[in-house]
Amino acid sequence: MKVVLTGWGAVTPLGASPQAMAEAVRRGQTPFVPSPWGYPVAPAPSPNVRALVGPMKNARYLCRAGRLAVAAAVQAVADAGLAPPLSRTALFLGLGPHLEAAPPQALWLLSAMPSTTTSLVAAALGIHGESATLLGACAASTQALAWGARTIAEGRTSVALVGGADSRVGERAVAAYASAGVLAPADIRPFDRERSGFIPAEGAAMMVLESEEHARGRGARILASVLGTGIGIDGRELTDPNPKTMAPVVRSALKGTAVDLSRLLVLAHGTGTRAGDAAEAAMLEAVLGSDFPGAVTALKSWLGHGAAACGLMELALLLACRSHGFVPPVRGLATPCARLPFMRACRPWQPRFVLVESFGFGGQAAAVLMELTHALGTPV
Repeated sequence: MKVVLTGWGAVTPLGASPQAMAEAVRRGQTPFVPSPWGYPVAPAPSPNVRALVGPMKNARYLCRAGRLAVAAAVQAVADAGLAPPLSRTALFLGLGPHLEAAPPQALWLLSAMPSTTTSLVAAALGIHGESATLLGACAASTQALAWGARTIAEGRTSVALVGGADSRVGERAVAAYASAGVLAPADIRPFDRERSGFIPAEGAAMMVLESEEHARGRGARILASVLGTGIGIDGRELTDPNPKTMAPVVRSALKGTAVDLSRLLVLAHGTGTRAGDAAEAAMLEAVLGSDFPGAVTALKSWLGHGAAACGLMELALLLACRSHGFVPPVRGLATPCARLPFMRACRPWQPRFVLVESFGFGGQAAAVLMELTHALGTPV
């Protein structure tokens, strides 16, 4: 069963609307600001959940990432032309731990549990379908996209809301990353020889997937179709990326698809860490070939590292920029560390295919291949 994308919403450090996000990139604007903890961070706008969904029982248990998730979910559902209640819709969210949780009230543990966010997104939208909260580190939201697509393709549901949310701009998160030696002191420069780490960020992105039959039956606008998915795990290392175990996940997403590589855009994970970018570049050269004719971009250079939400936040930024006629490049890439066809400037090239790939601690990995359409659903 063919799976299509019919709507999306996001709250990111670059803004909470396609226009704001695209204009920020066009102007070369970055969201990185100093923090009291010695490293820059990328905060997102603060949503007013009550204004979006009205009074919500248990809203006090929404952590920062949870509030971002609700806001992005409401946007996505509206963008798809749907309205609550969405009783039969499936819900798959990639989330991270609430590192700043504190016990200010009874049942405070609820605000620390990622599954609370899933429960309250479901409550806000009247969702009662198949559901899972995915904790696959920085691959989590891309895993959610893959699981949602598979659930529809297998005929278990006709509609799925998928996405991710996270917030890593607080003191404990910054301290944890700093102790691991993965933070950039000033800027994030994925795949550059002088890269020094990433900038922690927060945000949320949600997407509505449907079976093509269901979408066409209600006259929905189709933005893209899902062609292939891959999910995997290294099974050996917790923090050291391995191109040999990344490659099967990406090959799984590409398997059995007739992709014109000259029209393929790779939405790389591109954290800006020395080990991570080197491993990912080696994997891409092995899978796509040293003469890959498409293009590679890395959007953490614009957003920072959204942790569990990063894959879909970056896909949302791509969709926002593409709707304004361009594809965002790898910002700040001066001396590439590999011979891949990196995008180094905004240009009006229109890819037909996009490969989203995400890799996280614990060897978590996910990749999704999509075929893009024009905004009104006409094939590119």
